[in-house]
Amino acid sequence: MCLSSQCVLVMHGGGNSFSSLLQVCMLVESPDQNRALLVRARNSKFPAGMVTCPTGFVEQAESAEQACIREVLEETGVNIDPDTVELVHTQAWPQGWAGTCELMIGCTARAVHDALKPNLREMAEVEWVHRNEILARIAEAGHDDPSGSSEIGRDFELPFQDTIGYRLLIEWCGPSKVEE
Repeated sequence: MCLSSQCVLVMHGGGNSFSSLLQVCMLVESPDQNRALLVRARNSKFPAGMVTCPTGFVEQAESAEQACIREVLEETGVNIDPDTVELVHTQAWPQGWAGTCELMIGCTARAVHDALKPNLREMAEVEWVHRNEILARIAEAGHDDPSGSSEIGRDFELPFQDTIGYRLLIEWCGPSKVEE
């Protein structure tokens, strides 16, 4: 493992751990394929009330698919069918959590059950949201909403439109169901 400050691994602690420059963002659909799993992190840098798809870092020697399965289970208690995990998009984060450019990998997957057991140390809210509710809120706000988000109802908002989480939700809802 490289210890140089120029290395792509940002070292901390005693040199045995690292901050990954790869993250996964997972659109997890329910077993009935009608609901998406959305989360609100407890220590989020996003505006109050904003939800997104589950996200997390890829650990050392772990594939993006393995990270997707592990992160969803750790954050929400939901098990993913490993045969349904697909890598569908990437998005660069010029100034990520590690203080350097990071790469977010957008994935889709299907849950094997819909029972939730959120990690309350990390998550403020974990919820299955029906596709029709997401479609209705997207249609109400419009794609060119200058605020960059659209209310989903109750007391939370969809992710910013320029994020991979928003793109995954739009594509999951289906291009024929969302006005361009």
